[in-house]
Amino acid sequence: MIVYGLILYLQTFRFLACGLKTVGVVFENYDLHGLKTVNHVCVFGAEKTAWFKDLKETSCAFTKTLREDMRKKKSSSTSP
Repeated sequence: MIVYGLILYLQTFRFLACGLKTVGVVFENYDLHGLKTVNHVCVFGAEKTAWFKDLKETSCAFTKTLREDMRKKKSSSTSP
């Protein structure tokens, strides 16, 4: 089995998901022990992930790390 990986650093996770949906990508839903998607997204502690299949039925996913330090920077830059 060969696994290929592509890491995307996403500013807006929702923007990518919406864009893929508009071109016909169907996202997977899971309800397993310790893994449940809500609106096609699963949150694992500090990460959120969405899965979908490509044209060859290969499972694909994209993940965004929810970094506390980035949220702190954003809130401090908007503060006076």
